[in-house]
Amino acid sequence: MTNQESDNAIMQLRQAVIAQKTINLEESPSRQELNNLHTRLRAYDGFVSQLVIAVIQGDSLSTEYEERSAVQRELEQLQAHTDPMVRREVRKYAQYKQRLDTMLELAHTVINQRK
Repeated sequence: MTNQESDNAIMQLRQAVIAQKTINLEESPSRQELNNLHTRLRAYDGFVSQLVIAVIQGDSLSTEYEERSAVQRELEQLQAHTDPMVRREVRKYAQYKQRLDTMLELAHTVINQRK
């Protein structure tokens, strides 16, 4: 692996962080049905944020988020909700999660390139 490849991966990670900051989760969900998803996604966001900061600072410790599949299951269940307002909100949460997934994957790419 070259320095250029490593720099490119870090640049992509930084761009993903910037893109993520264009979407904000509210302090609390707009619908009660979204409480569990909101809580899980906030925790996932915190995990990814800490990992990304560590990676950008040069840490190469790779860890997985154990609750990632639970977040996905929660999203999938709510996408079938009968209330169109809930489904609309779930689409926002799904986009937010997708950006977190991208950041996590890029962080792991950088870590693997450093090995």
